Amino acid sequence: MSKTSDIEKIAGQLKREKQRQNRLELNLSFQREQLRKTDIRRKIQLGGLVVKADLADEPAALLLGFLLEAKEKLASDEGDQCRDRWMKRGDVAFEAHHSEQETDSEKGQPS
Repeated sequence: MSKTSDIEKIAGQLKREKQRQNRLELNLSFQREQLRKTDIRRKIQLGGLVVKADLADEPAALLLGFLLEAKEKLASDEGDQCRDRWMKRGDVAFEAHHSEQETDSEKGQPS
């Protein structure tokens, strides 16, 4: 093998490795973007819950305060009972909202 063909061979390998690295970086960038979008979507959903509970006008400190209290309550001896009660109440609220949307769409009104 001549020196020129060795250099060409190495240059080809280097080019393929660079392409591989670029694909990996693109994949990583895509995965980060997907995680970012998922995080944003989750935050929007959680904000929607605040609106659904008609608490959007309350101060952020108040919302955080009662969420922290709820967290403590869930970790207490009463946690399972509270979780069950709150889940039922939330399910009822979601069902009521869903029924309201269906009624509005049947009337041709925006929800």
